[in-house]
Amino acid sequence: MKRTAIMTLAAAALACLPLVGGAGNKPVNAFTESAAVASHAGQVRVTITFDNRGAHPVYVPNDLATEEELTNAFFEITTIDGEKIPYIGIMAKRAPPSAEDYRKIGPRSKHVNTIDITPSFDFKPGSHHYVLSYEARYLTDLKNLDKPSSAGMVRVEFTHAK
Repeated sequence: MKRTAIMTLAAAALACLPLVGGAGNKPVNAFTESAAVASHAGQVRVTITFDNRGAHPVYVPNDLATEEELTNAFFEITTIDGEKIPYIGIMAKRAPPSAEDYRKIGPRSKHVNTIDITPSFDFKPGSHHYVLSYEARYLTDLKNLDKPSSAGMVRVEFTHAK
């Protein structure tokens, strides 16, 4: 059976969320995170774009910003009908996060990373329509690791044939 390449670009332009706000003329940073899923030749790859349009750096988890494979169940995948697809990938036990577990995204810059999630989920045989979702989280200060901010839910629909 010939596998068809299908790419779904979604989660475009999450609403800009203020990171640093204030009264008067203080600048407000804006950070967004978006994802696109490509299914081709039996592989599923998630490309995440971190976009910091603000004047101050933000910090995002290395697991999503630098890794090529998942090391925990960061994403939830369901069928279009809501049936959860089991995560079967690595479940790394870790100490609480430290500053070294985050990647800096400088002011007015973007960072892109692609993660192969194929071996991490028990995709159903045949061709199916799926939804990948997760909450995008970031830090504005590495001294407050226990206070991540949310950039909102990222949701991407895609089709994959196993």
